[in-house]
Amino acid sequence: MRLNGKRIADLTAEDIGQLVFNKVPESITLEYKAEGPALSSDGDKKEFLGDLSAMANTNGGLLIFGIKEAKEDGKNAGYPEEITGIKDPRNGNPVNVEQLKQVLDSVIRDNLAPRLSGIEYAPIQYEDRLVFIIGVPRSLQSPHMITFKSDTKFYKRTNSGKYQMDVREIREAMLRTSRWKESAEQFREVRINAKHRIDTGPIYGGTVLLHVIPLGDRETIDLKGKRREVLELFPEIVTNRDTVTFNLDGLKKHSTSAEEYYYQIYRNGGMESCEIICHDKDADGSWQVQLPEITNTALKHLHHYMEFAKNQNITAPFVVFLSVIRMGKAYVRVSHIGKQHFSQGEDMILFPGVVIDEDNANLPAIMQSTFDILYQACGLESCNVYDSAGNYTFDYLR
Repeated sequence: MRLNGKRIADLTAEDIGQLVFNKVPESITLEYKAEGPALSSDGDKKEFLGDLSAMANTNGGLLIFGIKEAKEDGKNAGYPEEITGIKDPRNGNPVNVEQLKQVLDSVIRDNLAPRLSGIEYAPIQYEDRLVFIIGVPRSLQSPHMITFKSDTKFYKRTNSGKYQMDVREIREAMLRTSRWKESAEQFREVRINAKHRIDTGPIYGGTVLLHVIPLGDRETIDLKGKRREVLELFPEIVTNRDTVTFNLDGLKKHSTSAEEYYYQIYRNGGMESCEIICHDKDADGSWQVQLPEITNTALKHLHHYMEFAKNQNITAPFVVFLSVIRMGKAYVRVSHIGKQHFSQGEDMILFPGVVIDEDNANLPAIMQSTFDILYQACGLESCNVYDSAGNYTFDYLR
């Protein structure tokens, strides 16, 4: 959820003032409310849940409380007129922000099905007034239904507000979400088949391949003029020998002396990255792989993609696919087993996709279940680079 390219956590009072100064109109992803979230009556709760679910069921967006909409000929004009700020509706006192967040969390959790995750809150002080923003994600679990007081309704949003979905729209929303995931999986499969199943070049050791794919109906991004950003936002491959070139798929950062290490940016805003992680052979010619090198490489590539996405205003949700290929002759050392073939001699492991539904997600936490599968394939109970509190213990950006 962003406003003028900025995450809501980074918004300032100046950004709020610019909304009014520039008369930024309401849209399918932006709505103004003069007063704070009113939750004291059943009608208030239904209205709030309708506004929230409508955004989640459409493209996500921002509900901004504390900005009054202008009127023309007695009707709402659709653009902001005044920053009013919000007060506690019960007594007119200043709002207890933490208490408001807790109440909102409870109302959202208990009255939408399926549950909606990824909600963000941003209280912003504008002079002596408090503006409160709720960031609503575009949900992969849509459509969300209001379940409050047996009021089972689905809502969607247009530029002018919300409306109740009919049966056809509900059915289409369910099918659309399924198609997004299927399309991402097919994209990954095509890329694996086209580029990596048949090795026509030199025989390399094990390789980490990462695909990050924005989910949903997205517009093609314009990559003209983006060479320098790709060059600077993704890590150096070979000192002073990296280049960024256009190709049929989009933009590719690579080095002429390390062809199997690259970052490919696609026109749909997605990424394919590739890096060799087996560099040494033992006396009998077998490649040796260190499992933390796989997890560090995946997290490093994912981190830099998320920075690129932030820079280009490419927002969640994303699906991440990790693949480890060309591993047939590699081995690992497992403490209680000793030397053994990587994943019992499998040449390739294609891990299930994991979804990132927040732009500021904890990437090691998101990837932990995938890394557990990797370690289990090699005879370990779980990925042992997380501590007892679930914190990733390696510096994957070094």
